[in-house]
Amino acid sequence: MAQQKEQTNKPWLMASRWLLAEGQQPPLVAVGSSREVLDQLVEELVLLNACSAVTESYAGGLACRQCADCGRALRGNSVDVLRLETTKKSIGIATVREVLRQARQKSWAKRRMIVVPRAHRLTAPAANSLLKLLEEPAEQTRIILTTRWPRRLLSTIKSRCQRINWRGLDEPRETVARTGAQVRLSDQKQLTQDDLAFIHEALIVILRRRGTTSPLRRAMMRLRDYHVTCAQQGNEKLARYALFAALDGVRQPGVLAPLPAGLIIGNL
Repeated sequence: MAQQKEQTNKPWLMASRWLLAEGQQPPLVAVGSSREVLDQLVEELVLLNACSAVTESYAGGLACRQCADCGRALRGNSVDVLRLETTKKSIGIATVREVLRQARQKSWAKRRMIVVPRAHRLTAPAANSLLKLLEEPAEQTRIILTTRWPRRLLSTIKSRCQRINWRGLDEPRETVARTGAQVRLSDQKQLTQDDLAFIHEALIVILRRRGTTSPLRRAMMRLRDYHVTCAQQGNEKLARYALFAALDGVRQPGVLAPLPAGLIIGNL
């Protein structure tokens, strides 16, 4: 079951890792069968970028859609997103230059996203004007181009981008967010980034269902402590056991269930 979920969610895992990674990242070209499918990817990335509940280890998860930052993003008020939008059939050089001007302005956001929807509409002068930005994106700038027809993109643009083929989330968003893959957290090895992402998502689900409680706050703190301990090369095993104990305190049927090897998260 877990292996199947990892396979079907691989494009989203790749896209979310690209967004949340530290340092400079090459631009991303997302290729999909429809405008609606590609717009879904952009929306989920914009939300993930805005969500205050997200950390760099959260790759593979989804934004909570509950925090104030998610609310602003859902209303289209994210100041950290620049879009090359036009009502015309093609994206001209004037539109690109305006976005480039805005991109040079200082941003207080943790990451800035530049979105080029239906990038095949770029005129040749506009595409050439965009090349400089694609070649040397700022360290905390993420540039994503979407298209249904990648062959219409200039080869110089394609050569500077990594590509994902996006077919949409395999299941409705809430199902993906709440179930994920079933993840066994072994007592005998350090937790992976995917394990930690699913733990975080399960705690978010419990928060939605029951609200903030002392055991839930304790579990969130132990999850944070685990990240800090690993980053500082501390006693990972002790931090893992403390996290397990805190998770057991918030366990409810169908959310967190103990196993002999540790814990399982899933069946939400």
